[in-house]
Amino acid sequence: MEDSNHTIQMPRVKLGSQGLEVSRLGFGCAGLSGYYNDPLSHEAGCSVIKEAFRNGITFLDTSDLYGENHDNEILLSKVMKELPRAKVQLATKFGIMSLEGGKHAVKGTPEYLRQACEASLKRLGTNYIDLYYQHRVDPTVPIEDTMGELKKLVDEGKIKYIGLSEASADTMRRAHMVHPITAIQVEYSLWTRDIEEDIIPLCRELGIGIVAYSPLGRGFFGGKAVVEALPDNSILPHWPRFTGENLEKNKQLYDRLANLAAKKSCTPPQLALAWLLHQEDNIVPIPGTTKVKNLHNNLGALSLKLTEEDLKEISEAVPIDEVAATVRSIRDVPPAHYSLKLTSFSLFLDADIGNYTSRVFDAGGYKWKLCIHPNGNEKMNVDRHISLYLVRADTETLPPGWEVNVNFKLFVFDQIRDKYLAIQDAEGVIRRFHRMKTEWGFDQFLSVDTFNDASNGYLVDDCCVFGAEVFVIKHMGKGESASMVTDPANNIYTWRMEKFSATDQVDIRSDEFVVGGSRKTLPFDRKIFAECKLRVRDDVHGNHSEEEVSCWFCASSYSWGFPKFMALSDLNDASKGFVVNDVLTVEAQITFISSIKDF
Repeated sequence: MEDSNHTIQMPRVKLGSQGLEVSRLGFGCAGLSGYYNDPLSHEAGCSVIKEAFRNGITFLDTSDLYGENHDNEILLSKVMKELPRAKVQLATKFGIMSLEGGKHAVKGTPEYLRQACEASLKRLGTNYIDLYYQHRVDPTVPIEDTMGELKKLVDEGKIKYIGLSEASADTMRRAHMVHPITAIQVEYSLWTRDIEEDIIPLCRELGIGIVAYSPLGRGFFGGKAVVEALPDNSILPHWPRFTGENLEKNKQLYDRLANLAAKKSCTPPQLALAWLLHQEDNIVPIPGTTKVKNLHNNLGALSLKLTEEDLKEISEAVPIDEVAATVRSIRDVPPAHYSLKLTSFSLFLDADIGNYTSRVFDAGGYKWKLCIHPNGNEKMNVDRHISLYLVRADTETLPPGWEVNVNFKLFVFDQIRDKYLAIQDAEGVIRRFHRMKTEWGFDQFLSVDTFNDASNGYLVDDCCVFGAEVFVIKHMGKGESASMVTDPANNIYTWRMEKFSATDQVDIRSDEFVVGGSRKTLPFDRKIFAECKLRVRDDVHGNHSEEEVSCWFCASSYSWGFPKFMALSDLNDASKGFVVNDVLTVEAQITFISSIKDF
């Protein structure tokens, strides 16, 4: 399968549950405009895309961010003139703005996204976008507001389906309530599997498709930095996984995958893609490339058939805990929160204690411990390395569903130079501690050889010092927990208007009533969703006049209803039973209501 021919039949799949059908493999167009390499000319880029289309790839992914001055969308507009528009599923994105100096900003206001959509439509030379993503969620704008404007664009026919990119499970659920989400685009590959814990289960529940970008680990499993050198202008040398000691460790993962690929008579990228294709039918990878040879190679993944045993073997060949992506630095300042000094370190080794856990210390308003495995963590099959972890303490005192998001550093002291070696996850990585995951750290914190080398200063007179800094990511008291409640307590309110015929008021209002809890004043920026039935009762025949409404209530829209609910002639017709003994009975039944709690 090294030289895939062009006879592979491209399967078609439903992406999500809203009706969008795409090719089983998509094509990520970003790399055609640079980032990992020199940008291709438009002629060369169009040639690659046309070859992808000729081989059945109809799902093309771009963004208004890709390329200088939106170059990628402009490139797409040229190739779209040569392809049948109805047979292409075109996806683009909005929400990340390029600023001066190579900086970026996230923006998701309704006004901005409408302007961005209009601009993309113009650049792409099309009158509709098949799948329109919010590239990154703007934390300053309620997702309901962004989704409301996207829904309008769907109603106007400017976009067909809505997607999100790198959104949290909570944001996805809230967005889906406003308008169905067709797909979530996330990084997913053999060495990036964060979504398996919460995103994939949620997508199964809500019928949301998953579009996997960087399915080859940003080219790593295609051989970048392993069998071929990185281009001089590539951004990859700035990624921790592609540099120094991390790269040397990760090359071992590539070698394991390559050995398995050889047994399957395929290439490493084919096996990596096939593993992904076998995870879920609703997952569509979008590998990109600038080379037709690589395109054909990727297509070969579609012919691979893997058993459950194969998938297990591949996953174990690239265990996620062995992916090296740490950042190491040297500094003068000691750890801010805790230091653990071990004297007679050799005795800890001889005693074969497995691990030693420190006393509890406070950081960020929570309690923690350090846990060291002098001989390596046996459960993780670690050998010839010291393992060091940060552990959440006193978890039994925390409320159900607790979680703490943390950025942390672990240290070892160089006693000769009076310096500290700090080891942390790659920049931007936040670790989530929760009931099922109470410790994070580094299985291979430091090799035994490096630690024991007297010239490094980590072990002096059989004494060593480790440490920790813990920075808790807090919500600054502005968080909220949103849920939906069906048939809440006291959800039917009945209002009897006696002496109805004597009423001469234009506007009559009932007393206030409470549904689902205590009465609270609605803050100016807070919304409450309700699904309710309004009815005028027929107390003779039971043929009530009823209408149903679903709406958001807020400070500026605090009432919903029907100006022409029913004809006065029907209301006054005694035979219809709406007014009995000069009493009109009106009811409101709340069948569905949102519940929002601050934390």
